[in-house]
Amino acid sequence: MDEHLQTIINLSAAKFRDLYAAAKSTREMLNNNNITMITLCDKCLHVLQLSLQCKHQKINQAAVDLLQILIRDERFMNKATTSESDIIMMSTLKSVNLLPVIKAPIQCRILTLIVEIMCTEERRITIETVMEALTLCMQTYGNAEERSVQLACRAAITQIFSSFCTLPQNNHCQEQIAIFMDATSLLNEVIKRVNATNPQSEQVIILLDAIYSILSSQPITVINHQPFVNAIWYIHALINA
Repeated sequence: MDEHLQTIINLSAAKFRDLYAAAKSTREMLNNNNITMITLCDKCLHVLQLSLQCKHQKINQAAVDLLQILIRDERFMNKATTSESDIIMMSTLKSVNLLPVIKAPIQCRILTLIVEIMCTEERRITIETVMEALTLCMQTYGNAEERSVQLACRAAITQIFSSFCTLPQNNHCQEQIAIFMDATSLLNEVIKRVNATNPQSEQVIILLDAIYSILSSQPITVINHQPFVNAIWYIHALINA
């Protein structure tokens, strides 16, 4: 982390003063035991956001390297509480809000890291976080100049939605019901997004991927969960309208 922050400091010193100051301040905090995990993470993500704004290839690469180190650091993820983890993941998505307009190689790397942070059995993500990722991928897909980025967006949504809706191994009845309820709520949120999206828009592809991922990840026992079945019938009505 120190190495990547130093790289950003060196590259930004001459031209990007705000980024330089943010990276320098964050680097100085690394060995400060009085700084909370959330504060340090927030500082790193702020550096990432400023780095993407400057649209400097080498700075962008160093910033994504920083993000990779950050999400793989057990201090920020494995040891985080559920609420802290939710904050970190949502903040991460917010910090890369320029994803739709940056260069393709950086877009693909960030999408890969988003999948890595969101698709893990160790922590449960929220519907709000999943929908934030959906919005980001829709915007990026619609603005993509290269097919590789579009494919990366579709792959990211498929993995994120499938991971969210898949039952854990050796699940108990209560866990199964909870997953069914979450999957139903998520499906209804995606349906709302479908209704609000121009049917001629390319972004519909991402929404269809999301719906397919939700449906295909469910076991046959989901037919006993009536709210989910009702949502499926609503989709059927939309298709045949």
